[in-house]
Amino acid sequence: MLEEVELLADDASTYVETGVMKAALKDLHFQQASVQMAIAQLEQMKARSPWATPWPWITIMALALIIAQALR
Repeated sequence: MLEEVELLADDASTYVETGVMKAALKDLHFQQASVQMAIAQLEQMKARSPWATPWPWITIMALALIIAQALR
């Protein structure tokens, strides 16, 4: 998608100062890199989450069953 923006920016450069357009493209590249880094960090956090595995849920269910049996 960024390539399409660059192509459109080249076409629009006849209407706007070239320096402003180049600065805007540089900002877009920076924002794209920031978004990609944020996505990578979120994916790493998801993989490290203990709730992503079934063991905490199994433990909670086992405790709930033990408590239910004790209350009978």
